Amino acid sequence: MTFRRSISLPLAIATLLMTCSCGWVEDDLSDCAEKGIAKIELRITDAQLALAWDTDSAAWRSKWHYGWDSKDTEIWGPIGYTRPESYKVEYLNMGSDLTNPHLQNTEQETEYSTTFLHSLLRGYNNLLAWSNVNTSQGVQSLVINDDEPTNVVATSATVGKNKAGELVCYPPDIFYQGTRSDILITGEKADYDYYDATLKEWVKLVDVNLTPLVDIYLSQVIIYNNNSRIYGINGDAVITNFSRSVCVNDRIPSDQPTAIAFPMRMKRDVYIDSADKNADIIGGKLTTFGLCPKQNQLRNRLSINVTFSNQRDSTFTFDLTPQVQAQPHGGILTVELDMDTIRSPAGSSGGSTFDPWVKEYADSITHYFDI
Repeated sequence: MTFRRSISLPLAIATLLMTCSCGWVEDDLSDCAEKGIAKIELRITDAQLALAWDTDSAAWRSKWHYGWDSKDTEIWGPIGYTRPESYKVEYLNMGSDLTNPHLQNTEQETEYSTTFLHSLLRGYNNLLAWSNVNTSQGVQSLVINDDEPTNVVATSATVGKNKAGELVCYPPDIFYQGTRSDILITGEKADYDYYDATLKEWVKLVDVNLTPLVDIYLSQVIIYNNNSRIYGINGDAVITNFSRSVCVNDRIPSDQPTAIAFPMRMKRDVYIDSADKNADIIGGKLTTFGLCPKQNQLRNRLSINVTFSNQRDSTFTFDLTPQVQAQPHGGILTVELDMDTIRSPAGSSGGSTFDPWVKEYADSITHYFDI
């Protein structure tokens, strides 16, 4: 299942009839003005996005068994995408020559309202907009490096490195981006869509699509025949080899891989429709910048540290590469674990090693893992 969707963002670009020596009126757009006023109206329609996240649908219920309750919302926020509250908008004026590699003017502003005005220079203008982030804790984990010609967004917080020497980061916040090129501001009425008599403005309508730069994966480990042997999950889960950052301008993920640490939670005695029986489930929400361009050389392995009823800990590692590659822009990642095939670790404390049989949900093939 792919969750990436476009969000329609109509922009109304308008030239304000200003009082100047040339005397702009409804029938006359004077060439003496060097700027026009852009009236931008942000209308977010998320019908497609809502359809993709219709968790009450039969398709969802047949795949996603973990559910989503108030505790989950407290930990991860809503199950799907959150809506932006404000935007950073960057305007790039190209003048009259689109082949000129040097921009005549670049401006950047933060907008907190869905309707705002901005003055654009005559000629061709490019627009780049990206959203703020919404987090349940109010703490932002993204940082944007805008010192370079192209903006790069990455997670600001890192956990450290795992035993394999891989960088481990926290998951990125939900983040949107939209671009529009060649917005032409002129003094010709034919280049505008209508005249607003109340605002005394000529209005030009431009459509921009906002699309998430962050993909959502919902992960669940279904544990059959547990009988309270696995008591809980200890610490964060870690999944390997997603992109470290993404370019805001062109939406291309970086080649630098990173592991992502994210919380998971255990629920007991959940009814599984497809199996027609109850099971315990460890589940959670994972956000990523997507797969590295050289993903065919990398493996996506999910590791969780579980605690048994005798207080012994053990790490389970599952290779989810086939599922991730089949859903490159987000989806449901599922592992089924039969505890009748796993012997409990001996002793009363510390770690252990043992060999479970795991059935991957994607292709129902039984695989053997060394855990």
